[in-house]
Amino acid sequence: MFAFTNRKDLKVLIPAVLLTIIAGAMKPAITIFLGQIFEDLASFGSGSITGDELLKSVSLWCTALTGLGVATMLVNGGFFGLWLIFGEMQAKTVRDRSFLCMLEKDMEWYDLREDGIGSLLVRIQT
Repeated sequence: MFAFTNRKDLKVLIPAVLLTIIAGAMKPAITIFLGQIFEDLASFGSGSITGDELLKSVSLWCTALTGLGVATMLVNGGFFGLWLIFGEMQAKTVRDRSFLCMLEKDMEWYDLREDGIGSLLVRIQT
């Protein structure tokens, strides 16, 4: 699945997975905060709380919602960036392995290919 070659890959993968889990947990938290705001509105509508109490409570929840939004933005940016870095590290590992395997092949193997540089050179020269 992954082309691990050293612990350097794990140093990026583990934080990426953790940030992904945290980012996933933040989405339901937003709905909980919005639910609290609507609960306060319902309490005001039923006459349980006054307008000043509603304003104070909703202001508090909106401040918390803003903080959660900023935290969500930072965590999502972090997990996206780490997954991008991890993917590039994996691609580099695969490219390096492919290149080393190609270096181990005999020249005859390349000459016998119907597609590629060898056959292109033959067509150009004739």
